Amino acid sequence: MNLKIFVTFLILGLGSLSAQTFSPKFTSLQKNDFTKDSQSINILAVMVEFQPDKFELTYGDGTFGTIYSKDYGSSIIDPLPHDKNYFEDHLKFAQNYFNKSSNGIVEINYNVIPEVVKVSKFMREYSPDENGGFKILGDFATEVWNLAEQQNNDLDFSQYDLFVIFHAGVGKDISTSNLLGEPRDLPSIYISLNSLKQFYGNEFEGITLSNGFKITNSAILPETESREESGFGGTVLLELSINGLIVSNIASYLGLPDLFDSETGKSAIGRFGLMDGQSLFAFGGLFPPEPSAWEKIFLGWEEPVTFGFDKPSINVATRLAYSLNREHYKIVKIPINSTEYYLIENRQRDANKDGAKITYKSDGIIRTITLQEDLDEFNNAIIDTLKGVVLDVDEFDWATPGNGILIWHIDEKIINENLSTNRINVGKNRGVDLEEADGIQDIGEEFQTIFGDIVIAEGEEFDFWYSSNSSELYQNKFSNETKPNTNSNSGANSLISFSNFSDIGNEMSFSVSFGSENINPLIRMEGFGEHESLKLTNNIDRFKSFSVLETGLTINFASLLIPNFTDVEFALVENNEGELAIGSKDSLLNLFYFGNENTSQILNIGAKCSAPIVVNQLNENESIIYIGLENGFVKSFRNNIVLNSAPILEETIQMFDSEISQIAILENQIAASSLNKIKFENGSEIIFPSEIKNFILTKNKSNDIILIVLTIGNEIYTYKKEDQQAVKIYSGNFEIESIAVGDLKKSGENSIVFNEGNFIQVINFLGTQAENFPFLIDGFNFTGTPNIVDLDNDGFADIISLTDNGDIYSVSGNTGKLISGFPISIGGNVGRLNTIVKRENDLLFSATSSDNEIFYWSFNSSGNVQWGSKFGNNLNSSSINSASDENFISTFFPLNRTYNWPNPVYGNETYIRTYVSEDSKVNVKIFDLAGDLVDELSFNAIGGLDTEVAWNV
Repeated sequence: MNLKIFVTFLILGLGSLSAQTFSPKFTSLQKNDFTKDSQSINILAVMVEFQPDKFELTYGDGTFGTIYSKDYGSSIIDPLPHDKNYFEDHLKFAQNYFNKSSNGIVEINYNVIPEVVKVSKFMREYSPDENGGFKILGDFATEVWNLAEQQNNDLDFSQYDLFVIFHAGVGKDISTSNLLGEPRDLPSIYISLNSLKQFYGNEFEGITLSNGFKITNSAILPETESREESGFGGTVLLELSINGLIVSNIASYLGLPDLFDSETGKSAIGRFGLMDGQSLFAFGGLFPPEPSAWEKIFLGWEEPVTFGFDKPSINVATRLAYSLNREHYKIVKIPINSTEYYLIENRQRDANKDGAKITYKSDGIIRTITLQEDLDEFNNAIIDTLKGVVLDVDEFDWATPGNGILIWHIDEKIINENLSTNRINVGKNRGVDLEEADGIQDIGEEFQTIFGDIVIAEGEEFDFWYSSNSSELYQNKFSNETKPNTNSNSGANSLISFSNFSDIGNEMSFSVSFGSENINPLIRMEGFGEHESLKLTNNIDRFKSFSVLETGLTINFASLLIPNFTDVEFALVENNEGELAIGSKDSLLNLFYFGNENTSQILNIGAKCSAPIVVNQLNENESIIYIGLENGFVKSFRNNIVLNSAPILEETIQMFDSEISQIAILENQIAASSLNKIKFENGSEIIFPSEIKNFILTKNKSNDIILIVLTIGNEIYTYKKEDQQAVKIYSGNFEIESIAVGDLKKSGENSIVFNEGNFIQVINFLGTQAENFPFLIDGFNFTGTPNIVDLDNDGFADIISLTDNGDIYSVSGNTGKLISGFPISIGGNVGRLNTIVKRENDLLFSATSSDNEIFYWSFNSSGNVQWGSKFGNNLNSSSINSASDENFISTFFPLNRTYNWPNPVYGNETYIRTYVSEDSKVNVKIFDLAGDLVDELSFNAIGGLDTEVAWNV
């Protein structure tokens, strides 16, 4: 973000103040310069006073030391005087905090200018109004640094990285009952160069000093956050340190975004990380906990260790335990999909087992106090035991609510989409989210006490994972069946289960497993670039021999890289000995066989290939390769997979005058498409109203060749060979990318399956919707080509479809219901690659994410694959044979197959659906309840297919 504003709210109790009524609430604007190469920071700080005045909506008169009505002496937090030494002590705390939390990576040096700078206006004149107006803070910073330069001519500003303004008064970070109106104090903010550009234009390069040096940031902080408050019991002093605020502003400079809800200001990660209001004011703002696992990784302080496979025992250790035993892990990463993952860390309040050693400065003397446990007078709610300025704490995680394992759910998609606007944790789906072990995700939720006070939950000890956790919903297990569950943010099954969390200690362990009863994730592979095609081999012994077409230039077989292999969809031919990949680049036909020995062939085909390679496999070794060319010709080559010889040209046929876009083959029937035309090899040609996206050859129950065609107008046509013309059976309301055909019902006729918007549509050859369809989801759209396969081993084919948010659904083609265990997820915005093949005793499925990662699963099913990839199968045949008729209904007119839908009718029309086993003419008479004839319909019904007609009500 550019500009960070902290706004906190205070609710007064009956004459006392506590953490139960003190609820920090933060807001934040814009974005920061999120990358800083160097983590060595030189800080220049200046003390600033305003023109003195007495104004009821600000604390003090604008000069240092005027905010209190009486002398509290040195027995309070951050006591007077607030001078150079005082601010240096606070910066000393920041130095110690970052040195320990970063394990020595961040080095902070600081210099506080000894002379106070007095600006030209009253404090209230620099305070943004309730409608915004934050440019005034840029004006304030500009005036401050120019005055500071004038008073310090010999100071070299170029030696500093971060510029801090400590001003007189308190921060406009707490709303209180003391002020009758909108406070006009200054909010505590970090202003980056991006903020300054928004104030002064994109050409602005920084606050320019007289010597030409440009200051590109400013942190604006108050002298203290302590202030007097009046309640029914009289005036009390609310003691709050600025240590947390200073640390957070330095973290903002380093690039760390806010992790509270920057829209509502409510807590989002509680006291389990740094960048949350509850943490910055932990123990009255004296010291926050260390940054969370994600914050440390984001800042480059730590690297996680990734486990994507079953592991019966993973040990996670505190930094102390890790330093003693490097076989443990500090942060463990468990991938969910391409954009989501879990981070697991072990946090202990007192890893040294020696209490909290707090170093502070009081009356000019550095002192140390050791607290073995939280006390009535020193805990996160009350800090009366301490005084002076806290300089150091031996373990900052004393500020966390408890001990144990923390599990963070990280969603990089949310983070990347919202990082620039500093909205990572806005709303319910957070980019950095704590999985609260007590089963109640309540951090940031508001609760009302019996006194009417509003309390915002900040997390508790039961949000840690450990075996003795006594919260009611805790199971010492974290899976898709627990609360919380391990589902992705979209609700997809991650197939991840955590269990066997050990009890609290510096070294803790847990188990992780992947998969379910029927779905087993196999591997995830990265680094293949922008894929356009993926095919899997059936041979279980050669599972790792897969092929990927990368941007039309390169094919990759496991570790074998072949440059310039193909720029069209390649075909993959298999036998028991190996696999033959066939592609084409420009006018070259490329063949690569990989098995016990790898061989290759290159053949000049005379023109550029413009269509996917199609193969008709005659037997285990012999096949015919069909090549569609840009000059409208189709060439066929005979090839023997086991012979190390070039394919032999068999035939050249001119199909069109324009380039071939697709070829399909069913048995000995060959068809090709070009623009808006499809032609069979025998010369019959069909013309469509618009260009063809893709087409499929199949057969009906009468063994007639049927052509199914999708055009760019999202219209679907059927054509029975030898008929006069095609028939439009469907017109889509949304984009239809491609179609698939399969036998879903075993009723004698195949079904047409396609994704349309947020529907999976299934229709018959008349365009009638199949029973139990369409399948509908909310919030996302289906995309790409569906796969058709018997996934649940019930003898009926099921549908696999991908969504544009990276979820994978499988739906029963028979019942239209979601298959158990689905959806699963690859994350991100899914690509167009999903393919499935049958292996010996299971099915192997793969899909590719928008981040170009390939995911593989095996399904425990021996079911048959009907439509395995975009063009049907590895041979790109774009065809499927006739359907089984074992469930064909021979009853001429079954009563249960005639009805109207929807019923009741709320719109303008309903559909009259019927079934007859033979071609028939159907008459429908419609009567009202009085028995009067309302309407009469007549239409022709095709035998063996559901037929329907619309009736306007």
